[in-house]
Amino acid sequence: MTRSFLTSAITLGAMFVAVPAFAATMTLEQRSDVGVFGSWTITPPTGNLIRSNSREERRTINNLSEGMYTLRIATPQGATTTIRLSENGVIRESVTDDLLTFTLNASSVVTLQIAYTYQGMITVESIPLGAPFEISGHNGIRYTGVTPMTFRELPPAYYSANFGLRTGCTIPRPIKRDLGANEEVIFLGEYRCGSASLTAFSSKSIASSVSSSNSSQQASARVIHTLQQNETLPGGSIRVTVGMVNTSRTTLRNLTISEQFDPSVIAIDTLPAGAMRQGNYIIWHIPSIFAGQRWSEDMIVHVSSNAKIGTTALTARLAGDALDGTPQEQLASTVNLGVATLPATGGAFDIVVALFGLLLPAPALLTLRRR
Repeated sequence: MTRSFLTSAITLGAMFVAVPAFAATMTLEQRSDVGVFGSWTITPPTGNLIRSNSREERRTINNLSEGMYTLRIATPQGATTTIRLSENGVIRESVTDDLLTFTLNASSVVTLQIAYTYQGMITVESIPLGAPFEISGHNGIRYTGVTPMTFRELPPAYYSANFGLRTGCTIPRPIKRDLGANEEVIFLGEYRCGSASLTAFSSKSIASSVSSSNSSQQASARVIHTLQQNETLPGGSIRVTVGMVNTSRTTLRNLTISEQFDPSVIAIDTLPAGAMRQGNYIIWHIPSIFAGQRWSEDMIVHVSSNAKIGTTALTARLAGDALDGTPQEQLASTVNLGVATLPATGGAFDIVVALFGLLLPAPALLTLRRR
């Protein structure tokens, strides 16, 4: 009996030794709307790397010891990575980066969500509209629809577009294009329908490729013009994006883009590369741009500290001989930038704030003032 008791005691002691003093749990989840994932490695306090298996989407790791851990992400090309750390159901940290260092406490239950987002965009158009199509990429992405349609947040890849049947029309050839990181690609399928279209096509083929594009009813290009935000304070700065997309089937040459602004409200201290200034215009010359390609530039504009409250307009214009016949609404774009101010507090409120200032710490007073 004594021997049996000793054996049981030794076995029980071994069990206590085998079970780690700390038993935290970590779950890693990869998320992507287009199903393109990266890979990860974790460096624990022991230094022995833990690696993901072939871009796995989810894994749970148990019996982890207390200490500092480092998560490194091998991000897919062109993706922005966001890591969100939740502990025991509460979000502890969220970063837009491919690296995160954190500490595990005893018996922690941690979830690491790794999300990938992309900024590529594909637009599918056809002449005439309403054509069925399929887009596919070598990364396994596949979309179907009816023109016109736009697909956003796509990863860089080589994509192809195939157009479907239309009664009485010839099918456009498949189109293949490379979508770079944060770029836009346009697939334009042109159907030839009926004898009238065939006659028009024969007459157009005599002219040059640029004249051919102009003689059709399709738009040759369109302006890109966006603000980082629609409102700012006097003395503030804002990013403006100016550009164009070649929506034709040919290369366009010798184009000019200009940005018009009110110099009494807006100042531009540093010109973007390749731009020049003439009065209240910033001007870019584009020697050539291929079919379906996008060109754009970002610039920082500063609002005068003496600017009056209201709105100021910025207008982008695209011009060139190759654009004759393009609808003017696609060659110009005006955006309105609001100039706002903090609300006035009033004399009585200022007196109250002054009295509170004697009693409240500076951070609390600042919070009260901003309300």
